[in-house]
Amino acid sequence: MAQNDTVDRCPDLWFDDGNIILKAGTMAFRVYSGILARHSVLFKSLFTLPQLPKDETLDGCPLVTL
Repeated sequence: MAQNDTVDRCPDLWFDDGNIILKAGTMAFRVYSGILARHSVLFKSLFTLPQLPKDETLDGCPLVTL
C-alpha cells in the first residue's frame, strides 16, 4: 500500500489474528478469510486464485480493495 494512503481500522471488525484485510474507501477490516468463503461464493472463488507476489499487503495480510 502506498505510504500516503491512510486507512481507518474498524474497531468492531479488526481482529488481531485475522488473516485478510478488506478496504472500502478509507475504512479497513481485518477479518477471517474462511468465514467469508463459507458465506460468500464470490469470496470463496476469490480465495482460490493464486496470489501474485506484487499483491498489496497491510500488516502482513493480503489487502483486498473493494
